[in-house]
Amino acid sequence: MTIKHIAMALDAEGLDGPEKLLLIAYCDRTDDHGYCWPGHLADGCGTSIAKVKRVKAKLIKKKLIVCQQGPQPSSGPHQDDEPAPTELYQTAVQPLRERLCPPEPRPRQRRA
Repeated sequence: MTIKHIAMALDAEGLDGPEKLLLIAYCDRTDDHGYCWPGHLADGCGTSIAKVKRVKAKLIKKKLIVCQQGPQPSSGPHQDDEPAPTELYQTAVQPLRERLCPPEPRPRQRRA
């Protein structure tokens, strides 16, 4: 499914360069159900953390990604205090499909 998500992101209209790059990075980390834990996107995109946060906010506003509270991390040191939930993202497939380049219209055939 990741390849399908990336292909849709590449063909999506109405996105500037940084939006498209970050959306592709999210899609690259997406599972078959559209969910992803993005990790260190700034390094992968060659940009700053602040830029990733700004562009992520734009993608959320455009409803191309959805942020949810994910499950508690199961690995790492456990303390008496409950660890903060991780952010889980989902690529929004339907809004992404709506941004795809429209197909070329087929010429009408005349009836005889």
